[in-house]
Amino acid sequence: METSWILPDVEDEDAKPFWAGTARGELLVQKCSDCGRMRIPPRPMCPQCRSLANEWVPLSGKGRVWSFVVPHPPLLPAFTAAFPDVGIDLLLSDAVIDIVAERIDVAIRLGRRSDSTLISSSTLVSSQLLPVAYHVCASPHYLSRHGPLQRPDDLTQRECLLLPYAGFRSRWIFRNKQGELTEIPVKGRVVISTAAAVLQCAVAGMGPTLLPRWLIEGELRSSALVDVFPDYDVTATDFDTAIWLLYPSRTYVPRKVRAFADFVKQEIRERPPW
Repeated sequence: METSWILPDVEDEDAKPFWAGTARGELLVQKCSDCGRMRIPPRPMCPQCRSLANEWVPLSGKGRVWSFVVPHPPLLPAFTAAFPDVGIDLLLSDAVIDIVAERIDVAIRLGRRSDSTLISSSTLVSSQLLPVAYHVCASPHYLSRHGPLQRPDDLTQRECLLLPYAGFRSRWIFRNKQGELTEIPVKGRVVISTAAAVLQCAVAGMGPTLLPRWLIEGELRSSALVDVFPDYDVTATDFDTAIWLLYPSRTYVPRKVRAFADFVKQEIRERPPW
């Protein structure tokens, strides 16, 4: 997702350069301390000159964004409105992929908040976006037909909606207010590979399920779903999970990558999904 840029021909002394008389223009023609050349063509430029020259060019082009789920709904409309010339190829997958090998510009994935492979990676730049909290939820229609769930072990008698990942399809871990942990075995005839599809089935009354708060917040507010065990923390793996934003570590980071990463972090900070 390299940003393309073109600077005007400045060899014609009669032509007034577009940068003349501006602060950025004066910087642009200063000699670079890294490469010893003027910050104007001919190319190639060093990364420092290239980065400065790129600031002159309207943000445009297309980037590849990989995510384990659709980003927080307002993000994409807001980003495309703010940057109308930037396109996005959004690749949705619950699989963990090599974003460098797959030529992904920005990735959004789950990981432990203390994951050293993300925090100190030499190949990735990482930013923690949100901690993740899970809830067991079900629709009011399901609970009226099958009866309320009063204790976590009531789940052993129900057909749950499951995700096909370690822990999610076999047992859920509950932590009470005293910090005591209880593993509850779960079963179900329906196993679905994406959380968004599980959410739709849960709203349709097909059974209880375990989903992250940021995904179900709207349904909880509208009462399309009910948090069945509000007095418990619940997870399928551990209680230290977060959503991370990642992009390949490079000497030169394309403006589109920086713009998207900064935009996502600011939007979530100012308008969290719950």
